[in-house]
Amino acid sequence: ELLDSWRRELAAPAPVAQWQHRVNRMIDQLLLPDEDDEQVLRSVRDALDKLVGQATAAGFDGELDASVLRQHLASQVGSDSGSRRFLTGRVTFCNMVPMRSIPFRVVCLLGMNDSAYPRIDQPLGFDLIAGHPRKGDRSRREDDRYLFLESLLSAREVLHISYVGNSQQDNSAMLPSVVVSELLDYVEQGYQLADGEMGRHLLTEHPLQPFSERNFGLGSYAAEWLERGDGRQQFFDEAVNLPPEPPEVIELHDLKRFFDNPSRHFLEQLGIANAEYDEALEESELFELDNLEAYQLKVEVLSGLLDERDTGHGYLLAKGRGELPHGSFGELVFAQATAKLEEFSRQILPLLERRDEPVDVRVDVGETEINGRLSTLVDGGLFSYRPADLKAKDQLRLWIDHLALCAHGRGGRSVHMTPDGNFVLEAVKQKDAVSQLSWLASRYREGHSMPLPLYPTTSLAYAEKIADGKDENVALSAARRKWEDGYYPGEGSDPWFEQAMRGRDPLDAQFQRIAEEVLVPMLNAAGKD
Repeated sequence: ELLDSWRRELAAPAPVAQWQHRVNRMIDQLLLPDEDDEQVLRSVRDALDKLVGQATAAGFDGELDASVLRQHLASQVGSDSGSRRFLTGRVTFCNMVPMRSIPFRVVCLLGMNDSAYPRIDQPLGFDLIAGHPRKGDRSRREDDRYLFLESLLSAREVLHISYVGNSQQDNSAMLPSVVVSELLDYVEQGYQLADGEMGRHLLTEHPLQPFSERNFGLGSYAAEWLERGDGRQQFFDEAVNLPPEPPEVIELHDLKRFFDNPSRHFLEQLGIANAEYDEALEESELFELDNLEAYQLKVEVLSGLLDERDTGHGYLLAKGRGELPHGSFGELVFAQATAKLEEFSRQILPLLERRDEPVDVRVDVGETEINGRLSTLVDGGLFSYRPADLKAKDQLRLWIDHLALCAHGRGGRSVHMTPDGNFVLEAVKQKDAVSQLSWLASRYREGHSMPLPLYPTTSLAYAEKIADGKDENVALSAARRKWEDGYYPGEGSDPWFEQAMRGRDPLDAQFQRIAEEVLVPMLNAAGKD
């Protein structure tokens, strides 16, 4: 009944003085404040006294709604930081102030970055003491070092120090405060654990995103992220039957495209596409070409050289399209990008002049047939070239074409040429080539219903170590270096692989088996140029 009567009374508008009387009566009747609550209630009473004084001075005698008064009190009480005491509850937030070294069970120091603490003295222009310092002058940096020591001594059970470890702009490492670094150095010099250095046990690197799988290993209280955790929910954990069924006749082109990126093939079957982003216009003047632009320029210039046009023709075209920097910078960039192409074209031209006729291949591999046309043959073997570094995809594509040629009974020595060297495959027995193609076709059908853990660059790094007789751990270490980001982005940053392999170990036992079965035979067939 008391609450209902107060609900009705508070719903009616009233002058400011009457509101003061109402609120004070309500506090007295409904609340039994303890020592901490009394501080807040005193702030409410003071805010009402101040409001009544302002209304009287302004000659305001109108009525106010409860919502207006509530908003005013919230803003006044919430901003009244000056009257707050140092200890008001179980958790105290405060600045580091001298002579406040009261012992606490847990002390947390936040934002302890090198640029933030100790603070840097920034004297005023008319500060004569800063212009002519003497011994004994106050130093803010020395004061802060002393405050850090006081805080250190105040912690009775736990000392927690945090700082931003990576830049939000480019993810580069950021240093902690010098006092934190000195503390870590002292601990490492004075103490040692049996299983390693102390620093490694004291430092914890927290992930950026709240839904990261690592948060649930470090300890998280955010249950809402558990189901959304990047590593807690696997994207695909069992095979599915997707329409249409895998074709009984596999085109050679489709087989090569599948092994370029099996994850892309599977996701495209589901209708999932990685949207292309619109390239923004450059806001700064062009001084160099990125990798793709340099490659496209090399392709165009090499095509002109093979058509018996000099490099000057390619330079004029690129310059006219605005793809090169202005003036001497453009000439320098063009010369660097096309430095080896003239010699490379002289190696290719004789082979192009004695090309064989294209060959249509048809290979039966169990219940599947592989069809395709091999158009660039020289001396009975395949021949391909690209004005770029040798890539795992180049080797894998040549291997598939080479197997089709050998299975067709036309086996020869195949080569892929680059400006820096050639990749050569020796002839494979027809029976072995058919067997290998049959296995590749099986993986193609398997990849139609589940993401296949084959990644050309990473899988090749693993297979190369296995082919050299190294053990599994060494091979996995080499593969992980290609998969993970380092100075350059790793293959694992490919959006198709990221999506399809989410929630599972991408370098698991199936990855190892497929890498060995697909790529080790290729490496065994590789010859010397």
